[in-house]
Amino acid sequence: MATLHPGSRCRSLLAPGLQTFAVQAGLVRRNWGAASNDYGKMAGTAIFRRGLSRKFTVEAGGEGTPGTFLAGAGGDEQIGNLGEINFSAAMSSGTAKTGAQFLLGVQHIGRIFSVGGSATIANRNYRDVAAMNGDGIIRKELSGFASLYQRRIGSFGVAYAGLNQDAPTTAIQKGFAAAQHSQVLSANYALQIKRVWLNASGFKDFAGTTGSSGFQIGVTIPFRRRSSVSAGVTSEGSVQAQVQKSAALVGDWGYDAYVSAGNSNRAFGQVDYKSPVGLFTAGADQSGSTTTVRMETQGAFSLVDGGLFPSNTIYDSFAVVDTNPIKRVHVPEENRNIGNTGRSGRLLVPDMRSFDLNHIGVVATDVPPDVTLDGATKEMRPQDRSGVVVKFAVKISHAALLKLVDEAGVALPLGSTATLKSTGVTVPVGYDGEAYIEDLTAHNELMLERPDGRHCTVGFDYRPIPGDIPTIGPLRCKEQRP
Repeated sequence: MATLHPGSRCRSLLAPGLQTFAVQAGLVRRNWGAASNDYGKMAGTAIFRRGLSRKFTVEAGGEGTPGTFLAGAGGDEQIGNLGEINFSAAMSSGTAKTGAQFLLGVQHIGRIFSVGGSATIANRNYRDVAAMNGDGIIRKELSGFASLYQRRIGSFGVAYAGLNQDAPTTAIQKGFAAAQHSQVLSANYALQIKRVWLNASGFKDFAGTTGSSGFQIGVTIPFRRRSSVSAGVTSEGSVQAQVQKSAALVGDWGYDAYVSAGNSNRAFGQVDYKSPVGLFTAGADQSGSTTTVRMETQGAFSLVDGGLFPSNTIYDSFAVVDTNPIKRVHVPEENRNIGNTGRSGRLLVPDMRSFDLNHIGVVATDVPPDVTLDGATKEMRPQDRSGVVVKFAVKISHAALLKLVDEAGVALPLGSTATLKSTGVTVPVGYDGEAYIEDLTAHNELMLERPDGRHCTVGFDYRPIPGDIPTIGPLRCKEQRP
């Protein structure tokens, strides 16, 4: 279990005046990945962040569950071009008396060299939502990393993680959680040779009673557009091979097959299909004499603008494109087709980028000829974890192509003009006496002017044809004589 409070979030500076907040409430899920339908106490969390300047963001938050309540505050500060420092302090109060937790972290992220570290320390009385529901209690957590990237010689990284966690103070998770004391140092190296990736990694736990350590060497070769094959060997004597293809876009199929032999024997395979309403997965896993079969689906339901929209999982922001009453209009996002508005005339786009400029459009050729569209592309900047309704205003043109002739049946000459009496709109007359007129009613009257200044009028009836523009005529124009 994990809780949300200052000091536990991913850090990022906000623009001056920009603020974000999140509020959550529900039953705490326990023994994740080990037990099904195991829920604990009711709990709630809230956090608020605001950018005070271009280089400083402040945050505050709190959480509570029966037996404890905590509140805290902190901030992120950019130190020139050197990097970023983040800090926070939280106080808890309840059945375990008053406790405190403090966090301090620094980091520098560069294109060639990066380095950083953080420290979290809590006293013996500190309790959060996770601890009150049977999780271990972190007393001290230290971490650090450094990485170096050189295109020709590859990339190298080293990391340290130290954890001092007490066993749960309740019996809720008996058998699932225990005290943890670890000091793990790890290193990795990767090199790309044309389309082949070589990698090596190793670790050592200095706090473990057995002084556990290990390493792994592997190679990865991508092929086609979303597929790759990889193989590796470990210090434990295992040989591994894997081939996979990702299902990135709606309509894509994917797969993942893995086999391990030697010190541990295991075989695993699954297929994925990404549909408009979610990601569907089916697979089987064999480890020793045990075989497990599983089926899984991931997706989301969004209630927006009076409609319920199923979709793939939404991790950021989303939009609802509305072309109603016109249906089945294809929608491109950043010039990439993502679906059509279907029978409802609406489509949910689940992968918008929050606080960034997004472009969404419609394919104008999908719009019937008797419909005019108020722009084919729109821009928007949605907020984090929120949705926007993108309405493409459509209008039935009530138009017709008129064939206009004079009293002798000869097409009106090129350069003549036609004015619809009901609206006052004037349009040109083209070749063969043809004129395109919109906003027609059941009965209409046109006033025409020839290039030589002579005038004539014509009246006609109009009956719309849904999805088409009718051709009317020839219409004989009666000349106005003095």
